[in-house]
Amino acid sequence: MCAANTSAPAGSTKASACVCQLGYLGNRFTGCAACALGKSSSMIGSDKCSPCTTGTYAAASAAPCAICEAGKYQNMTGSTDCTTCLVNANSKAGSSTCICDMGFLGDGVSNCDACPVEVNSLAGSSTCVCNTAAYGSCIARVYHHLELTGLPIPEAPLFAGLSMELQVLKRDMYNQTIVTDSSSVLQLQTTLGTLSFLKLKAGSAVFSIAVKPLFTNVSVLKGSTTLHSQPFLHVEGIDLVTGLASVVMQTTEQQVHVVQGDQPVCPPGYVLALDLGVPSPGECTLCEIGKYSLNPLAGQSIDSDWPGNTENANPRCLNCPAGLGSNCQHGGDLLQSSKGNWSTHSGIYYILKSWPKGHAIASTTHDMQVCEICNKGEECTQNACEACSPCQAGYYKAAVSTDSCVECPANTFREDVGATEFGMCLGCQLKSSTSSASGQSSRHACACDAEYYLITTEIILDLPFGFPINNIISPSSPLTRD
Repeated sequence: MCAANTSAPAGSTKASACVCQLGYLGNRFTGCAACALGKSSSMIGSDKCSPCTTGTYAAASAAPCAICEAGKYQNMTGSTDCTTCLVNANSKAGSSTCICDMGFLGDGVSNCDACPVEVNSLAGSSTCVCNTAAYGSCIARVYHHLELTGLPIPEAPLFAGLSMELQVLKRDMYNQTIVTDSSSVLQLQTTLGTLSFLKLKAGSAVFSIAVKPLFTNVSVLKGSTTLHSQPFLHVEGIDLVTGLASVVMQTTEQQVHVVQGDQPVCPPGYVLALDLGVPSPGECTLCEIGKYSLNPLAGQSIDSDWPGNTENANPRCLNCPAGLGSNCQHGGDLLQSSKGNWSTHSGIYYILKSWPKGHAIASTTHDMQVCEICNKGEECTQNACEACSPCQAGYYKAAVSTDSCVECPANTFREDVGATEFGMCLGCQLKSSTSSASGQSSRHACACDAEYYLITTEIILDLPFGFPINNIISPSSPLTRD
């Protein structure tokens, strides 16, 4: 006789013919154990228990897999029961899903929503169709789509990282805005991963989005940029107002045109800030207070391309020139200075061309432009100075200042340029003067007084030994004619 839960074909005479019954697993030596809930053996004498397939179930151990009844479904394997279909949905026996009844729309498992008035559907249909009798008004109410406006165009592309304002409109088949919808929630998705949510108000939603694209090349020398690819975006959402809750409204995927090539990649006062790596995300960044930018691609080295092996080639704002009383209090591209004449060098940085009276430009590097006050013996008398000049002959300047050189006073002269003190103005010889004239540049400006004349040649005297020296006539003594 066979052991419990085993059997043998009719007419068998040996114990070895005994095998485990359907729903059991094992052999005549170890015994036969019942398959677990949700599983069954596929044949008598099977060596394994298999999960019940979709549309079937096993509610008890050792029970064979049974098919789900009509009106129920099971979409998972190894189940112990079946799930009843939703109201307004049905299924055939052994089904792994349910379908919505005629006049309803949905997936049959999570929802079956009634089609709006004037609209119908076949059982299991994915769309509601307008009835022929009310086709015109029905199609305007039911077939809805989203329209995206405000996208940048190739002639006016978007700057990287700067926000743009877009509008989404819920439209009917006749392209009229459905102003009755202030409930549906939409989401915006870009190819760069940016995700935004927005809610319709009177059939419309306005929102801002900034796109940070990927750059593969930036050249300050050529003034050009190259994008890895142009980004795209689309908007979609569920219609929560007109009864089509299972239908997704969406726009087509549309391109967002971002500046690249030889067009200015950022507005004035911005630089293209790049992350590490190639391709690199980039965005236009406004220069902060104390910095400025005239070229969005210029970096600290202002002569290198990116990508490269130097960090200085990465575009960045330039420091406001120091030492001039100038400032960049507003950032951007504006440099303010109460003095001096400025120009731009190659459209990249500011350079000082001249400074007011009494100064000289000492340095012209882009971030350290220094003006110095004229030294002793130097001056600049113009309103726009670049360099100081030595005081001309007949003048002197005894201090470091913005003052002009001063005339040597009357009865003095200075024949060389660059006099740095009053003492360098030489006095006229005795019994001579400049007749009250100042600023004289030659000794010949000193004229002898009345009754005196200038001895301009040497007098060689051949005097006897012991001749009194006091009897020699001094050149500055008055001489009388015989």
